[in-house]
Amino acid sequence: MVESLAENTVDAVIAPAFWGLVAGAPGVLVHRAVNTMDAMVGHRSPRYARFGTVAARADDVLAWAPARLFAGLVALDAACARLLGQSGGYVLRSGPGSVHRSGQGAGTVHRSEEWVDEEGAGPGPRPTGIEVLQIVRRDAPAHPSPNAGVAESVVAGALGVELGGPLEYAGRREERPRLGSGPRPGPADIARARQLVGRVELAVVAGCLGAAALVGRRRHPRGAGSALPARRSLTRTPSSHR
Repeated sequence: MVESLAENTVDAVIAPAFWGLVAGAPGVLVHRAVNTMDAMVGHRSPRYARFGTVAARADDVLAWAPARLFAGLVALDAACARLLGQSGGYVLRSGPGSVHRSGQGAGTVHRSEEWVDEEGAGPGPRPTGIEVLQIVRRDAPAHPSPNAGVAESVVAGALGVELGGPLEYAGRREERPRLGSGPRPGPADIARARQLVGRVELAVVAGCLGAAALVGRRRHPRGAGSALPARRSLTRTPSSHR
């Protein structure tokens, strides 16, 4: 569930927004066409070996930059949450039998302090933005997809959970590389992943609106075209003939 959420956010939100800013509507249409082809025929099977491979490789190329943009935004979210002392749904345990919410006597968050869920089980120390990117650098190359590995590992790092392992894919059971460090995600982690993705999507929308406003201002500078043609004089000139 968390893996699909991370990968689909890149495919359905980040990449269309990215190519829309880069190439406009044609860029969005090309990306959606390639991504749809990859979803339909980009499978590793004898039936789609030739045509499907082309679609899969093209989708990898178009999603390369958006996947890494997504990773940067998730890491930035983790850094901001750490800076602001937000737990993202977790509480801070500072000692045996002592659990209190962050911001209520938590003080400075140190790396040795442990973030746990409301029931006392959790992913361990909350990672910083740099640590999230280090997890991506460590684990993403092991994934068969150059982009899904980035998206999944950065979410795993931000949530402090372990993704991957045995799963069902296209009706087949596969053993995927394990991404991140911590327990397997539970219902609370799925909710946290949705909140994380929601914040990233809001940032993308804000960025798109800002870019659109900037482009519009450059195309139509303030004051340009505002000068009106000079009005004809309404003063009647004296006639030379009565």
